[in-house]
Amino acid sequence: MNPWLERIAPCPRVVGDHWSGAAWVEPLRVIYDHELVLFRGGDFVVTIEHQQVPCPDGTFLIVPPGARHVSRAVSARGGHRYWVHFDWVWMRPRAGTPLLTYLPSRPSRELYRRAPPFVPARLLHGPIAAPQRVFDLHRQLRDLWNQGDDLDRLVARARLQELLVELLADRGAAEAVRKADHDVPHRVRTALDRLAEHDVADMPSVQHTLEELGYSYAHLCRLFRQTYGLSPLQYVSALRIERAKFLIHDTRLPLAEVARRVGFASPAYFCRQFRQQVGRSPSAYARTVRPADRT
Repeated sequence: MNPWLERIAPCPRVVGDHWSGAAWVEPLRVIYDHELVLFRGGDFVVTIEHQQVPCPDGTFLIVPPGARHVSRAVSARGGHRYWVHFDWVWMRPRAGTPLLTYLPSRPSRELYRRAPPFVPARLLHGPIAAPQRVFDLHRQLRDLWNQGDDLDRLVARARLQELLVELLADRGAAEAVRKADHDVPHRVRTALDRLAEHDVADMPSVQHTLEELGYSYAHLCRLFRQTYGLSPLQYVSALRIERAKFLIHDTRLPLAEVARRVGFASPAYFCRQFRQQVGRSPSAYARTVRPADRT
């Protein structure tokens, strides 16, 4: 998903819809906030600062404040426009701020409700990928905003955010990245589980083994740490120590044999790792978990 969408908290100002006949055209105008327009059932053209923007059936357009623009229907049957005037984030209401000014009247530039810097400056316009969902969201937003109480208007803000995300998020790319990044840490952990079965002296290189998954070692380490909170090497060590704790608790094996079975070639190194992770030596741990007749 586009990262900037995570920062928006949109607030509706006016919500509505209108059927426009075949010969419909509006006067040249300037708005003071942003206007999202959804086009359905016919084709339109919106001219923004002398640039013609085709808006065929099933598209959307967000008009920014201060841009001189005019809309007209170009289909023989006309068409339907669904619109929302909104701010990208909450802004303090300004008494007396008009919704729009028709030219040649002079607009009040100091009243423009500009987008925050993180919103792209380019014209936001394109096809509606999921028309049924988008128009359902607009209907819910319209009813909540125009007919509801104060609580309903808070919910309407959530509907507007859903609507904008539905229109502006790159769902295909986001889903591919999400699935790939979700699966990779699990694949790394599976590979590390196999590695942990080797003796330390004979264990294949962690870096070489993980790079066989098709990603850089640094990227894999970063994803693994983000998911599990530790590095791959720390995970292998933690896994071995946990296995050692179970062996100490459930068997009468000497500690040197426990170390060997969980993959530590050196009992001294096993003791250091065990103390570092558990907070006490293997022998001290054994005295607390083994019955007296098993020491």
